[in-house]
Amino acid sequence: IERWLRTAAAEDTRAVLEAFDVQFGQLDALAVAGADDTFAALRAAQVDVLLVNDGADHEPRAYFDVADPTAVALAEDAMRSTTRVGRRCDVAIRSALLTGAGVRAVPRGNKLPDGLGALLRWPGRTNPT
Repeated sequence: IERWLRTAAAEDTRAVLEAFDVQFGQLDALAVAGADDTFAALRAAQVDVLLVNDGADHEPRAYFDVADPTAVALAEDAMRSTTRVGRRCDVAIRSALLTGAGVRAVPRGNKLPDGLGALLRWPGRTNPT
């Protein structure tokens, strides 16, 4: 059973990465890569699946507001007085989960600058409503 579970997880990860490859770089892309674009999507609650490099060095810091899951930033000066600090990947994962997104750890060597990327719920940088 353990082997089947590992195989299923690997196939699911492969499918997510294939969807990312298809979407990234398209005109109305449903994918972003890198800390800046991923955090912008998290702030808009636009992330459907957060991609995080498995075992990547995520020591850079990011900032979050404990009361608002979409209040995340790479720079402290962009935040409110209730700001907390954490590892960038942890802040991204927290925001993703609290906004109903999935999280997928992916192996290194993918097209994820800064070890972060996302499949989006809708294209563009703002909420469609």
